[in-house]
Amino acid sequence: MALGEWDRFGGYIMLTIFRRVISLIILSMALYGLFTDHFELLPYTILLLGVLMSVMGLEEFKKDRKSYSGYGLFFLSFLILLVSIKGLLS
Repeated sequence: MALGEWDRFGGYIMLTIFRRVISLIILSMALYGLFTDHFELLPYTILLLGVLMSVMGLEEFKKDRKSYSGYGLFFLSFLILLVSIKGLLS
């Protein structure tokens, strides 16, 4: 599927904007923790990182690529989400 066909449904634009917004939130939370030495936000940062990996995996599937990178991103996002939930519950 060409980029124009996918753009016609708004999927590519919406996923790209969502990925960039999540990336900026993750970056700001990580920089805040780095400069202030407050690591209470770390589980939330890891949770958002798992969501970001899921969105990236979804983008790979939507691009209809024949590689296994989409599966790898979903597997990594699952592991990251498990770690973040464990961190939030403890």
